[in-house]
Amino acid sequence: MLIARLRDEIAAQVPSEAEQIRASYMQVDDFNLAQSIAAELEAGADFGFLAQQHSVDETTGQFRGDLGFFPRGAMRVPELEEAAFALAELNAVSNIISVVDEESGRATHYLIQLTERDPERPLTEAMRQELVRQAYTVF
Repeated sequence: MLIARLRDEIAAQVPSEAEQIRASYMQVDDFNLAQSIAAELEAGADFGFLAQQHSVDETTGQFRGDLGFFPRGAMRVPELEEAAFALAELNAVSNIISVVDEESGRATHYLIQLTERDPERPLTEAMRQELVRQAYTVF
């Protein structure tokens, strides 16, 4: 009974709306390729096309790298989330984000593009439940 009440109180503190962004990303395993892609983007190349061509994440790659909308706390790679939310202008692209896997020691390189920002977008029920789960775990 006490656990259920605590869970309900924590859930009540998680909002039903939050700032969310829509972003696209690409993931590559070679830093030199990431640098080449970054140079192409700076020269005006289409982010989505390059994501389709080069991203090793085939799931998002087939959708031009589109991640859809997400709030803070939703991404599995915190460095990507931080970079995405730090982008101030629509269609801006991050610098190369290199993340080293602690187990394998291998680096993965990412580029992320901000495509939309909504300061008070309703959370999907699944996303809200994930944020409730995270809040409960932190507690």
